[in-house]
Amino acid sequence: MAQVAAHQGIRVETTKSIGVVVVAWLVCAVFFFYQYSLRSAPAVMMPQLSEAFSLSSVAVASMLGVFYYGYSPFSLVAGAAMDRLGPRRLVPFAAAAVGVGALMFATGNQGAATAGRFLQGAGGVFVERALRHSAERQYGWAA
Repeated sequence: MAQVAAHQGIRVETTKSIGVVVVAWLVCAVFFFYQYSLRSAPAVMMPQLSEAFSLSSVAVASMLGVFYYGYSPFSLVAGAAMDRLGPRRLVPFAAAAVGVGALMFATGNQGAATAGRFLQGAGGVFVERALRHSAERQYGWAA
């Protein structure tokens, strides 16, 4: 009888841990969708952004491309950091970086907007790595 109770206790813990993993994964998925929309949305607003920043379309495209200057090198950093620190410690800071970057972009100042795009890229890569890290750790998937 004690084995059954112990087995049921383990089962409850497993169910709780799966629930926590699912909630954490969903939070990261929503964050990924948010940063993906921040990455993609400016492409359809080029005329409005050109007018708002008083820049040509080429200059606005260059400013928006700074996103990938943050995204690319931080891909390497994010992978190593996920292995060492884990998503629980990194995703909140990454979300804050993306949020601050979005606010900086919204100021209308060209320098702040460019720095904001860099922060969006640097923070956005961490959520993608967090989702892959969680899938690999929890399910053994090689993503």
